Amino acid sequence: MRITLADLEGELVAFSGWETGYRHNRTWTCLSNPHVCIWDRDTCVQDAVKQKGGHRFDHLWMSGDKKRNAPQSIKAFKKVGGVGVVRRYRRKDGTIDFTVKTPQERWCIEDFLDLYNDSFTKTSMKEKLKLIEEGLEQVELHKSGSETILYGATKSVSAFEKELLEIQQELSSSIEITEKTLKTAKMKGKCKDLDQLLFPRRGGSKSKGF
Repeated sequence: MRITLADLEGELVAFSGWETGYRHNRTWTCLSNPHVCIWDRDTCVQDAVKQKGGHRFDHLWMSGDKKRNAPQSIKAFKKVGGVGVVRRYRRKDGTIDFTVKTPQERWCIEDFLDLYNDSFTKTSMKEKLKLIEEGLEQVELHKSGSETILYGATKSVSAFEKELLEIQQELSSSIEITEKTLKTAKMKGKCKDLDQLLFPRRGGSKSKGF
């Protein structure tokens, strides 16, 4: 029994470990040599688990909702990490143990970045701006202390928010300029060079994505 987790029951924690087993249609994952520590709702997981303190075990079951959660992708013997809430559960033999349960409304920053970058060449500036604003809404929900949890494996929530705000400003300015240019072109008649209007990309190719 992971009795040391009793003090963290109900707390949001960060964890890392090596996947070694599965149960309940892969909605529960067993981690070998896991490290569990309190999470401050900001620090990226890879930095959080390096900090002093926390708890280590020989193994720990990471649980999910068996009815609502989709089966996890198999990453056997790979090191993984994330965030969850410490809960107690009852084994088949009636004894009690503790698990780290995946919040139902948990969003990964890296998944958002992949979505944005993969769709970059297929979406308009307004569609990109809508996606960025949806990301900012998730940040606000997370910061308000709601059940929506946003975390990053390698990027902190605060760094993610700063980057979103910068891109939001850039896209909004580009859209405003484009609309003014189109309006001017229509007032003056057909513009031969209109299709060649390309906005300079910010240094470091950041405008391509994250």
